[in-house]
Amino acid sequence: MASRLNKRSVGSILGSVLALTFVVAVLAPGSAQGGLALGKNVRWDFVQVLPAGAPTTGIPGGTDTGRDAATGDTIDLTGSGGAIPALGEATGGGTFVHRLSTGSIFAQGFYVVTGFVSWERRTGTFPLPNDGVGDISQASAGLLTLNVRFFSSGGSPVDGVLTIHCHFPTTPGPNDEGFDLTVLSLHFVQAGGVTLFHVFR
Repeated sequence: MASRLNKRSVGSILGSVLALTFVVAVLAPGSAQGGLALGKNVRWDFVQVLPAGAPTTGIPGGTDTGRDAATGDTIDLTGSGGAIPALGEATGGGTFVHRLSTGSIFAQGFYVVTGFVSWERRTGTFPLPNDGVGDISQASAGLLTLNVRFFSSGGSPVDGVLTIHCHFPTTPGPNDEGFDLTVLSLHFVQAGGVTLFHVFR
């Protein structure tokens, strides 16, 4: 259907994904932004929680899944990046795979962050003994909303709004771990995966 994301082959996006990975690594907090920027830096990651069965550590490189209730379509996202809320700046991106309700791949490619919308830091204690992303004292629950742009072959880039949620067991309020994504007529809500923020100067 025309309102869904356009198709893209794995081979044709490999170079772009590799380039994006380099850009994210350079621009993520702790490197180019580090502690030199004005105000607090927020790093976000879709993380893996390992080992399976008895997890003790969160590390980068996870995949989160969202589902659109109306169509049954799903989208898998990887990604990481950063934001400086006081300056209204944000960076990052990752890859996506959009599947129809039948399970067949409809589109795949990559996305980049194009703008900062909002940030809300929330209380809570990181529940694992080891933090493989950053310092465990800087791990944070929260809610970060970003403007993003999806790139796939066969058509123009598509803009969307991505809201990343991180909820610890001791965080007050609803357990809204994961992400929400609105793109075109689709609204994906979290159906699996883990997210994590780190806040530092």
